[in-house]
Amino acid sequence: MNNKLAAVVARRKKSCGTGIVSKAVGNKSLHWHLVTDKAVQKGQVVEIGLPEKSVLQSAALVYLLPLFAMIIGAFVAQWWIAPLFSLGEGVVILASACSTVGGIYLAKRLSSRLEQQSSQQVILLRVLGEPIS
Repeated sequence: MNNKLAAVVARRKKSCGTGIVSKAVGNKSLHWHLVTDKAVQKGQVVEIGLPEKSVLQSAALVYLLPLFAMIIGAFVAQWWIAPLFSLGEGVVILASACSTVGGIYLAKRLSSRLEQQSSQQVILLRVLGEPIS
């Protein structure tokens, strides 16, 4: 098991691409329960850590699966569906859009499993202080 940890930090919506993605996807909150010997009060800002492997798997799943689904859908439509039915590039665009939606759906289903697994591996790195206003 890889002991490296990827720190989870607060998102900076104005200067980071994840802010744009979160606007498109919606605000999603993750809740973790962990046991620690450090004194933590409700509302304090803390830094938690996840195994690097878990973070990379989640990112690859969410970003790459829909992209590969789109490419495969376009390829299948371009080389098999369009010639078989004598259709134009409209069917290629439609097939790639439909396969992208399918890839997003599959990524959501699979990412929920990864979230459950990663929630068991969360550790408290440090207590940062009072809430940021």
